[in-house]
Amino acid sequence: MGEDDKKTFPPKFTMMRNTRRLNRGEVASEFLEQWFAQAWRAHGPKALPPYIGHHDSYFKIELATGEKTNWDVLVARAKAGLAS
Repeated sequence: MGEDDKKTFPPKFTMMRNTRRLNRGEVASEFLEQWFAQAWRAHGPKALPPYIGHHDSYFKIELATGEKTNWDVLVARAKAGLAS
């Protein structure tokens, strides 16, 4: 593991044996999404329908609930007027 990995992951995690098999960027992105969703639920505006996710991903995290959703659901909500 390089120096950047040590900044991204907790020391206990980087000492685990099979960390080289992980897609570290993907894991870090998922950690960030979950952290951001928790912070949004605690402090974010409730009137907005916010989502977060990697720009290339079909899946998103709904910040209000922390649940995973996908583009088909988001488009259907937007068409129904529920996402505005």
